[in-house]
Amino acid sequence: MRYIALFLLFLFVKLTNAQQNLVQNGSFESYKNCPTSESEIKLDSNFNANYWFSFGGYGNEAVYFNSCSNPLPLSFNFGVPLNNAGYQLTKSGNAYAAFYPTTYHYINNIGFKNDYIGARLKEKCINRLIYKGGFFTSGCTKVYADNGAFRNFSIANMGMLFCSSVPQLKNDNFIELPAQINNDSTKILSDTINWMEVSGVFEANGTEQYVLIGTFNPYAGTKFYKTYGHPEPWLNKEVEAALYYIDDVSLIPQNTTHYYDSILCNNAPLQLGAVAQADSFEWFDGNKTDKLRQFTKPGMVWVKSWLYGGTVYMWDSINLINQPISTGLPKDTFFCFNQPNLTLTATANDSYLWHNGSLVNSLLVNGVDLLNGNIKVWLTVTKNTCTLTDTVTITQKPAIQIPITDTTTCFDDVPQILLDAGAKFKTYLWQPTGETTKTVYSQQSQIYNLTVIDSFNCTQTKSIMVDELCKAEVFIPNAFTPNNDNLNDAYKPIFKTKNLIKYEFKIFDNWGNEVFTTTDPTKAWDAKNSSIGVYVVLVNYQYKGFLPQTQKGTVTLLR
Repeated sequence: MRYIALFLLFLFVKLTNAQQNLVQNGSFESYKNCPTSESEIKLDSNFNANYWFSFGGYGNEAVYFNSCSNPLPLSFNFGVPLNNAGYQLTKSGNAYAAFYPTTYHYINNIGFKNDYIGARLKEKCINRLIYKGGFFTSGCTKVYADNGAFRNFSIANMGMLFCSSVPQLKNDNFIELPAQINNDSTKILSDTINWMEVSGVFEANGTEQYVLIGTFNPYAGTKFYKTYGHPEPWLNKEVEAALYYIDDVSLIPQNTTHYYDSILCNNAPLQLGAVAQADSFEWFDGNKTDKLRQFTKPGMVWVKSWLYGGTVYMWDSINLINQPISTGLPKDTFFCFNQPNLTLTATANDSYLWHNGSLVNSLLVNGVDLLNGNIKVWLTVTKNTCTLTDTVTITQKPAIQIPITDTTTCFDDVPQILLDAGAKFKTYLWQPTGETTKTVYSQQSQIYNLTVIDSFNCTQTKSIMVDELCKAEVFIPNAFTPNNDNLNDAYKPIFKTKNLIKYEFKIFDNWGNEVFTTTDPTKAWDAKNSSIGVYVVLVNYQYKGFLPQTQKGTVTLLR
């Protein structure tokens, strides 16, 4: 079974501007009631201003300022431009907010604490689309306490975090997450007269549905610059605070063009599609009806998706590249019966992962692993972002049966015998003769070592013994003529085989005198000093494989 995984490699992103703000009530114009007190923006977004909320480690909720607010004594004034935080015209419209991104507490050595102001976006961001986010801020010149216990300072570390949900504070104090947009940390946000812009761009991952403004560094207050407040000696030293106005918060989707390569693994179908949220789209070949399409051939394709009511587009230009990939393993393989181990070797790839966790390109399988039956191994390889998995079933072949057995014959009766190893093997080797045919002729007692290789390239060696065994017989001639005519001039018993392991030949005359004896089967009685007559013959012998025997007879000597 094979599984192919595909990955996309982004190479280049191009963006242009489009105007549609996803931040709800980004300029704080929408409200329930005109502000009349502090903390008009709380964790519950049902407070003024609409859609906005605030929370943090210091616990000072954000303050809402609107020109609709009735003039009150300065310390309780929530109007615009003059209010109890200072004096500032709006960036646009009639309202803005203020909050403490960070404060430093001298009491009990508490140190820095951070607050945040945020809102839920109109809708989730779209994956891979570029967005431009930003807000305007200005330093406040006053704080709410008039007893000299508070003093203002400016910071540099302020930014925007776009997230899928409102995160928890770490140590009930700060959010420690990487913000997508941050102010230049070398530029102190110290202007109390003009609005300062903090902005940037980022590529969304498709989960972002909240925006938070604040500092996302737990020690952001270390980069501060005192601008105003109570001079030394500071008699009622309690808190130093960074208090800022916030206005015109925005998140604007941008026209985005992606150029990237996409890999076809072994020309397997690759599905590409327009953006899921697209209002309309068009493919390179004019197709405007199939949002998802499959491609199997290398080449350049593109699809253009219009979003947000056609005000923004995402253009994906994709270079399809085929990547051949193979494990190089057989579909199935086997052990020969007498094979101790088997090595599986993969072809060259970028990485390897075997079923047992091994990360090299080869695997040694032991024959003992097959004692309980067949085994399966799998290998996953990767190459240039393609992934391929192959499974191999390993079986064990039965032992090779060579259809030949030991044999016994009598070469006195048959001069040679045929040994046949069978015709089902690829190769044969008979030792010690070195013959390579399936049949050989044997003319003597001998042990052959036969090695064969079958169609699976399995090897087997078998020893075959050719043994000689003749009947335990001896022939005693009854006459001979030692007259030097070269015919029957000597006398000895006649044996049918050479397999004598014991031999004794004796001649006696009529009076029982021994006239000839030998234990050498090749020696004969020449009777040179004997007279004609009848003599007694005695032969003691033993053949290989038989018991000792004695045979008697008589022979007539003639001249």
